[in-house]
Amino acid sequence: MANGKPVERPLSPHLTIYRPQLTSITSILTRITGNALIISALLVVWWLLAAAVGPAYYEVANAVLTSWFGDIVMSLSVLGVWYHYLQVCVTSILMRVTVLISRLQKSSGGLV
Repeated sequence: MANGKPVERPLSPHLTIYRPQLTSITSILTRITGNALIISALLVVWWLLAAAVGPAYYEVANAVLTSWFGDIVMSLSVLGVWYHYLQVCVTSILMRVTVLISRLQKSSGGLV
């Protein structure tokens, strides 16, 4: 640096050297499945509204939801709900264990 030449260093780690971690992968999957659940919920609402409007609209909505596309979307939605349910259960269990450990540490003087 004393000679005034700029040192060429990378500004941040590049994606080619980044190693994905479990927490980043689960975060990305949670966001993807959450957005997919919104789309499937909109499809179900559209199907219900079409049933309320009339038989012609219902036939179109029912044809979409009972087609191969609808079957795939609804099947993946079930997997998305299952994944989100597991995320909530695991998070709840971990939070309760953390609170229990902190209470045990306070009551035993930090020996746990």
